[in-house]
Amino acid sequence: MIPSTILSNNVEMPLIGLGTTHSGGYYHDAVLHSINKCGYRLIDTAKRYGVEKQLGIAVNNCSIPREDLFLCTKLWPVDCGDAVFDAFQTSCEKLQTDYLDMYMIHMPQLPDWIVDQKETKEKTWRQMELLYEDEHVRSIGVSNYSIDDLEELSEFASILPHANQIEFHPWFHQSDLKKYSDENGILTMGYCPLAKGKYLEDEKLCRIAQKYKKSPAQICLRWSVQQNVPTVPKSTDYKRLKENTDVFDFELTEEDMDTLSSFSSQNRKIVDLSNICQKMSLPDGYKLNGRVFGVPEDNEIIQKSSTLLAAIIGTAASASCGSSGIPFRFEVLPSGQPVLGCGSPTCFGAENGGKDLRHDSNFMAGPDGDDGFFREGDLARVRIRNSDAPAQMANCPREFSSSSCSNPMTWVGGFKASESGDLSLQCCHYEGLRFAQEVGRPVVHAGEVYSGGEVLRDGRQTGFDAISNVKKITSGNGDVAYELTVTRMNCLPNPAEDSNEVSFDIQRDIGRILEKVGETAASGVQTNQIEADQRLSPSTDVQADSYVTPTESDPQETVEQFVQVGEQVVPVTSAGYYYPVASGVPACFTGDAKVMTPSGEKEMRDVRVGDLVLTFEYGKMVYTRVASWLHRLPETKAAFIKLTTDHGPEVSMTPQHFIYKADCVTEALSLVYAENINKGDCVMVKETEKNLIMTVVTGKSTFYETGVYAPMTETGDLIVDDVYASCHNVIKTNTLSHTFLNLVTAMQQKVRSILGFFEETGHLPASSEFFLNIIDVLLPHKY
Repeated sequence: MIPSTILSNNVEMPLIGLGTTHSGGYYHDAVLHSINKCGYRLIDTAKRYGVEKQLGIAVNNCSIPREDLFLCTKLWPVDCGDAVFDAFQTSCEKLQTDYLDMYMIHMPQLPDWIVDQKETKEKTWRQMELLYEDEHVRSIGVSNYSIDDLEELSEFASILPHANQIEFHPWFHQSDLKKYSDENGILTMGYCPLAKGKYLEDEKLCRIAQKYKKSPAQICLRWSVQQNVPTVPKSTDYKRLKENTDVFDFELTEEDMDTLSSFSSQNRKIVDLSNICQKMSLPDGYKLNGRVFGVPEDNEIIQKSSTLLAAIIGTAASASCGSSGIPFRFEVLPSGQPVLGCGSPTCFGAENGGKDLRHDSNFMAGPDGDDGFFREGDLARVRIRNSDAPAQMANCPREFSSSSCSNPMTWVGGFKASESGDLSLQCCHYEGLRFAQEVGRPVVHAGEVYSGGEVLRDGRQTGFDAISNVKKITSGNGDVAYELTVTRMNCLPNPAEDSNEVSFDIQRDIGRILEKVGETAASGVQTNQIEADQRLSPSTDVQADSYVTPTESDPQETVEQFVQVGEQVVPVTSAGYYYPVASGVPACFTGDAKVMTPSGEKEMRDVRVGDLVLTFEYGKMVYTRVASWLHRLPETKAAFIKLTTDHGPEVSMTPQHFIYKADCVTEALSLVYAENINKGDCVMVKETEKNLIMTVVTGKSTFYETGVYAPMTETGDLIVDDVYASCHNVIKTNTLSHTFLNLVTAMQQKVRSILGFFEETGHLPASSEFFLNIIDVLLPHKY
């Protein structure tokens, strides 16, 4: 059993807990194992981490009663002042508990947009005190507070914090702050107790570890708890989870404690909080990057029953534009189903100098068609920018967990609609909204559609009208409608010419622009009614939306064209669908994907040129040599599609990597993009060491991962995670592209033999991207 310490109000807190910070992802099985098998009772989290909902499922499903756990979460500063109680209730709902053992303020800083900072801090702490006085929480605390912050708090606090959680490890332990806290009855809690493993190979530390026959990590944890500092290491490894609790059967000598304390230095601080105010508006859990694993759906253990799976899927529809899409169109079908339209204008959607658009939008089919679409052609548009140009992409949380996107730096990246029409929103953060302005709040009823998009002035694109919030409203007769908030952001395209004509009357032009925005906001935004039999669906062609035509100006006046919200901007000739296009996204596998070699399984990140890997050729299993790398980028982040099969194997690859799709009747094979594989399609998987077997795809999901790998074998295909896949991507002609790559690789090896060097890591072989682009342009996409 893990020993506890005592807070100033006599509440017991375990000395070792489980950290759940969003860095590194969330692993549900590891959380359950830590509680059920390793004796963890203190679970430390925060709204900011974006995993409260997942932890709530763990708390509900674990074998330990709720009263035996110590749940601690934190208030993010944007929820300050009067918003504290609502934030607390939301956290409790997600954690599936009606009380918290400790509730903390995550940071002493407040967002820049708060005018009266001191008054807001005082109001925030008073709300925390009320939660404690009303017994909603057993203790209250703060995090990352300095001595100055604690002294400022003490000026207006009726109840001092019961704890202050700070970065605390031998290399940075803020001894003066701990002394001040001890003197004032504030318990010091630690986070980052192992300094993220950065110094665990220190010679002095290892010598002490050998002395006690413990690991360096255990020595660091013992150093903390021996000073009565509860700490919360994070791990997903079962062995380390248990090892982290085995630190109470020995005691460090005073000399060893002093040696460890002597490591401390200001420049060895691990967590940088200097720019925290600039990150206030980022979405919760933004560091997860989709890395949430093993969480049961709908708070139940996932069953293999297809009936239950269909029931789960059928409870709600969800649409998401993804990180490369902007919501610009909102339609309510006559049936009441909302449909989200996404676009990617020339000023948005890419990173790495205009390349690498992410194919991570997602829409679900319903009885009335898909609940969203991506504007056709947008992702295929060429974007020419400097190679060092910053990314222009939104940061979207994985969950649809918001009731409103009220942050001015966010838009509605997606929604999940219940059968009653209630919406849970996905609020995506984008820095390009910093100087955006609200221009209207149209109301869309059943059978109506609002469409924003590009804004033109004098024939030139200047902005883009995006949907930044959606609110369900109900009229007196019970009809459901949706009130949209429309925000106009700057959206200048890349210039088509080297120089632009400019006006010399700058003040006049600026005045006209502001007048137009003011007029638009005053007059509101119109929606366009559509007939019930004109319902849009991805499977039918429809006419472009009709818009109100602007009234004609006096013919003697100079006419300035300024397209306002609700007018036709870019004709949408169909309701659209997710359109697979070639782009600069590396098409690859994850680093932990496994291939079979003669000596056994090997992860993709460990594969080298010249290795033999298993493939299927001429009706039998054979080994083929890895001839080169198409992509080998350990630090590149990309969106991956994970395909789960009925036979068991799962494989993950980028959306535009080719995989062999089998005809479920004839077993005839064809190459298709991974993003075009759907539930119910068939693929080939390894059954034995000698043959493949056809199996049905039962699941498809999207996630983000750092590290992309695409080996090119001599046969052009391979078996990855027991699934038969191609080495090729983007180019639709396997044989011809393989011929080009063989030629380029031979040329490259010849050059290397002359120059006398060989580089194992890297991207495409020299010059191969040029050949690949030529093939993609010259060859027809249908033949």
